[in-house]
Amino acid sequence: MRRVIRNITCPNCGSNYVVKVGKIKGKQAYLCRDCHRKFIENAKHWYPQWLRDEAIQMYLKGTDPHLISEILEVPYHTVVMWIRRYVILNKTNKQ
Repeated sequence: MRRVIRNITCPNCGSNYVVKVGKIKGKQAYLCRDCHRKFIENAKHWYPQWLRDEAIQMYLKGTDPHLISEILEVPYHTVVMWIRRYVILNKTNKQ
């Protein structure tokens, strides 16, 4: 049986099949049972969404991640993390 916590959705896949898994820095943490990501409800992101979208668009046009990080002034590993999340999300949406 699926246990659903109302009004809580996974920021990664949008599923509401989540369970509580303790606290992180005093805030309730959740685990998505569909994509297995751990998250905190209403977590603030360090970079605005438009910046992430711009990095993904640049990547899709063939720009090297190192160059993306230089142009957008974002650490290389952050750009790579955004790209990996985008690729994983697209793979799960296509299935």
